[in-house]
Amino acid sequence: HDLLSTVQAGNAEPALRAAMRGERQDYERDVVDRDGRRQVFQVALVPHEVDGEVRGVIAVGIDVTERYLANAELARRERQLRSMIEGAPLAVLAADAGGQITLANDGAARMFGYPVGSLIGMSIEELVPEASRALHPALRAGFGETMAPRRMGQGREVCGRRADGTTFPIEVALSTSEAADGVRMRRRGPAHL
Repeated sequence: HDLLSTVQAGNAEPALRAAMRGERQDYERDVVDRDGRRQVFQVALVPHEVDGEVRGVIAVGIDVTERYLANAELARRERQLRSMIEGAPLAVLAADAGGQITLANDGAARMFGYPVGSLIGMSIEELVPEASRALHPALRAGFGETMAPRRMGQGREVCGRRADGTTFPIEVALSTSEAADGVRMRRRGPAHL
């Protein structure tokens, strides 16, 4: 307790008791320093055993304030981007290299007649009319080789397929983005009636 202020020691007491029973404790702790600055620490309380008996606790704390603030800012930006995508009046879809839909806004769900959220995980081919479905994987692969942003179906009519099986003309713009894991994603959108 010598290293913790009275308030901090009081909050750490349950974790310390559990560590003394032999249970490792890992948690994050908010601390306000003397200047009123908030800091976040990742804390580990590791039981120190001698001859099978807990004789003490080894405490390790790492200041993760910068990581915490960076994650909070990243989450804020992600919410902002998601809000922009969801609020777009047009359909926005993203699919991975295998054609699995990884992102679909509410506009896409409405346009294709699916419940909001249900497009995620579906094959993009399910949104392609039966007559074009067999050719679509090869067309997708061709785009995957160049990854050049372009309008889909230049010089011909492109149609989408709704959940009820009806087809309708659409305009599709293809572009790419890189996911956090380095995988390049294919984006489709905006789509128009």
